[in-house]
Amino acid sequence: QQYVDASRWYIKSQAVLSIVTSEMPKAVDWAHDDLIKEVKKNLSGGTYYPGKLPVRNVLGNLSRSISKIRFSKLTRAVVSLNTIAHYNINVNYGTKKVPARPFITDAANKRRQAYLNRFNYVFKKAVRRVGRLDYVHTESFKEFGR
Repeated sequence: QQYVDASRWYIKSQAVLSIVTSEMPKAVDWAHDDLIKEVKKNLSGGTYYPGKLPVRNVLGNLSRSISKIRFSKLTRAVVSLNTIAHYNINVNYGTKKVPARPFITDAANKRRQAYLNRFNYVFKKAVRRVGRLDYVHTESFKEFGR
């Protein structure tokens, strides 16, 4: 069965998809770089606040072990490499005798809302941009199948 896109919903949704796929990787790159900065700031010896122990960064190995991995256009990871600082897991998650000092998880939790706000902003901007575009042309009324 063939349908006519009289409301132009299909055309607009395709336009939103193309704008989001071009703009969202930039927002993900920004969030990734910001998270790296935040993790390294946590490792700089930071200030002590109640209930949290500072991470001592004597030699700088822990800071140098922070790396970023890109899996796809929209998927990234911030990791601490065991090859540079073999004790990174013990610092982040703690041991029986040493309490956890989560330098990566604290940074991610602290900045999570800022990243979500940025992604929402990019998406809403794409939707508004499509709403302003002039879609009154012959291609917007072409038939499409389901």
